Amino acid sequence: MNREAAIRMFLAAFGARFWDLRAIPRTGTGRPKCQTLERHEIDAALSDLSRRNCLGSEIYCRPMRDDSLIGWVLVDDVASTSCDALKKEGACAIVCTSAGNLQAWFRLASPVERGRAQATAHMLTAKFSGDTRCARNAEQVGRLPGFTNQKPERRIGKKAPLVYLVWHKSNTAIQPASETCESGHKSQQTTHATGGRKGHGIDRSAKDFAAGKRRFESGASEAEVVAWLMSHSLKAPGNEYYCSLT
Repeated sequence: MNREAAIRMFLAAFGARFWDLRAIPRTGTGRPKCQTLERHEIDAALSDLSRRNCLGSEIYCRPMRDDSLIGWVLVDDVASTSCDALKKEGACAIVCTSAGNLQAWFRLASPVERGRAQATAHMLTAKFSGDTRCARNAEQVGRLPGFTNQKPERRIGKKAPLVYLVWHKSNTAIQPASETCESGHKSQQTTHATGGRKGHGIDRSAKDFAAGKRRFESGASEAEVVAWLMSHSLKAPGNEYYCSLT
C-alpha cells in the first residue's frame, strides 16, 4: 500500500473535516510548521511534509472540530501485544510508531468538553498501560502514517522506523467517560498543573503554544523556544517532552 492510500484510509476513519498538521524539527536548525487544513487539502501538503520529514522533522496530526468540543482521544505508547484488545475496545485507527509501539485513536460517540475528554483519555490509557503524560492533554497530537519516526532511540541502525497504519474502522465510536470520572481526573489534572493549588479554568497548553509561537515569529530558534518553555510553561515547566512537542 502506498503512502497516499494509507493516509486516505487513516483520515477516513475519523470522519473529521478539519485537521491540525504539524512538522516539528528535532534540532534547533529549523522552524516548525503548523497548519489547519480541510481533509481534501491534505494531499497537496504531503510533498512538503515528506521533505521536512527527510530533514529530521516529526510529522504529527490531530482531527479537529469547528467548535470548542472534542470528538477524539489518543492513547499513546501502547504495547503491540494489545492490538486485538484495542480493536475490541472500539479504536477507529491504530498506528505503529516504532517496533512494538502503538498509538490508538478513539472516536467519541458524542463530542464533549475538555475535562470529559481528558477523563476518557485517562481511563483508556490506564486500561492499556499507555503514556500517562499524553493523557493529560485532551488535544494530544499523534503521528501521521507514511512518515518516519525521527527519535534517535527508535532507530534500527541508521534507519528511522516507518510509521504505518495497522487498523482503521470508520463506523465505530465509544461512549466518553462519565461525569464522575471527569471530576476525578479534572481534580488530578488541576493538582498536577498547579502544584497542588486550585486552577482557574484557563487553557494552559493553548497559552503555552501561543507564547511559543510568538517567539518563533520573533526569530527565536526551536531550541531557544523549548528552553524558554522549560522555565516558563504554565502547564508543565521542566517537562522536555511536553515543551518540545508544544
